[in-house]
Amino acid sequence: MTFAAAPELPTATASYIPYVYFSPGSQTSSFPYGALGDSKDVGTFHKKTSIELVDWQGENSSPSGRYHVGYDDAFGIAPDRTIWHSAYGTNGWQEMMNGSKPAFADQMWAATIENGRHTVVVEVTTGVSQPQLWYSEQNSNGNWGIWVKAT
Repeated sequence: MTFAAAPELPTATASYIPYVYFSPGSQTSSFPYGALGDSKDVGTFHKKTSIELVDWQGENSSPSGRYHVGYDDAFGIAPDRTIWHSAYGTNGWQEMMNGSKPAFADQMWAATIENGRHTVVVEVTTGVSQPQLWYSEQNSNGNWGIWVKAT
């Protein structure tokens, strides 16, 4: 796994903290999970992981036709340890890359907001001597940036 070096992990400094729910997955086998925008878009996720559902504004609203009521984004770890994301109103699960390469992790960890920027955090335990936290920030265009190791 190759990630760029970067600054410290951001902390939530907004007047609110996003509501995050970790939907438990199967402990014994990979499991299916429907995306936020359409229940037909189902991904398969790694056993012993959770799907991270995030309501960034904390409004817990329920737009018509929403599959997982009140959540804006969902994040999960696939069986091959790649990181996947689905946002309400998109076409299902999309792989979160690290530049042009896949990003890998072992568990979803947290979601924060700092100065209006959405940040998602994952934990890496495979292939490292000690667990590591990595994060990606969403830019003003709605795209997720490269993964950065928290220091």
